[in-house]
Amino acid sequence: MSVPRVYSLGNTPILSYLTLCLANYSKQQKTVPNIILLLQDKKKVQRFLQNESHLELVDDMGNTVFKKQFMASCEPPKYANGEFAELNNLLISENSFLAYKHNLHKYKSSLLKANCDNSTNNILLLNPPLSVVQAYKDFFEENALVDKGRTPNLLIGRATPPHAISSRSEFVSSQSITVKLINLEIINVFHNELDTAQCELFKIINETSKEIPDKLMTSTKSYNDYLIDTLEKIVVQSCFGPMSLLLDANNKQLKATKYLYEPIWRKLCSESSQILTAAYPQFTSRFTSERLFDLCLFELAKLSSNKRNPMLKSLKTNSETNIDHVNGLLVRMAENLKMPCTMHKTIYRLAKANIKAHRLENRLKH
Repeated sequence: MSVPRVYSLGNTPILSYLTLCLANYSKQQKTVPNIILLLQDKKKVQRFLQNESHLELVDDMGNTVFKKQFMASCEPPKYANGEFAELNNLLISENSFLAYKHNLHKYKSSLLKANCDNSTNNILLLNPPLSVVQAYKDFFEENALVDKGRTPNLLIGRATPPHAISSRSEFVSSQSITVKLINLEIINVFHNELDTAQCELFKIINETSKEIPDKLMTSTKSYNDYLIDTLEKIVVQSCFGPMSLLLDANNKQLKATKYLYEPIWRKLCSESSQILTAAYPQFTSRFTSERLFDLCLFELAKLSSNKRNPMLKSLKTNSETNIDHVNGLLVRMAENLKMPCTMHKTIYRLAKANIKAHRLENRLKH
């Protein structure tokens, strides 16, 4: 039995990992799997061809874990007559919101075609920020015939732990020898529960995980549970991330001086509670101000003292911070709801100014 074609779109180590896992499924073609990489542009395709069309996963010692040859393109698939082909099974993972947004426009015709033809699109966003999930959800609600039930299976794939896979070079990913198992939690956005029997992409991923249970484990989660869990994490990060960035403080320093910043965190939690209960009234009991503040203190106590907050770590390594997907997301939600959020706006603007100054200083040094 032939395996349905899967397209892999994006540029993250965790996407390369999942793509390589799927390529090792026993029902795949032995030489070149029925998986097509959708690369950024012709230059990247050329570099991929010069690398003998291989993706590779190595461990910390440089030993090859997986290595496979793939087909690749940088254009939306088309039939011989020039008509756009469907992207029935698509994996997407990017490093920035702009890259996710660019993909929507570039592959719009293929993404919508399956819905118009009454077939089913399966689109899995791998470790996306919530703002990306909302953008894709809005896109399909506006363009697909949602009112007639023609929505795709828009899936979220939450892979943990995300830090276990890193990039060694452009087409080589590295897996930590201490973390060999990736857990992939799959959520259906348009339908609270995922119909695992009918979703072709889920079946491919699930069957693959059964063959390599030491590398990949799959499970499902309801969209409501995902939303609550994700929003709680955003609130916690909105308190600690910008503060660690503005103070250049690691977790130990934040813990030692928490009594100075608790009034600020309490205000942030109060604003978050008002925003979230207005946006998601069905979850009011989960987003009370006191509960969110207690959750923040609980998470602070759990933080490893000798580590930096991810937002500060990103700044120090000149990587993109997630401030726009944390405080920025809450500010945009408040603006859409026409609600005040003075503290979040203040913290957000200060953090953005700090990031801009840091980037400018680095450019001047070099």
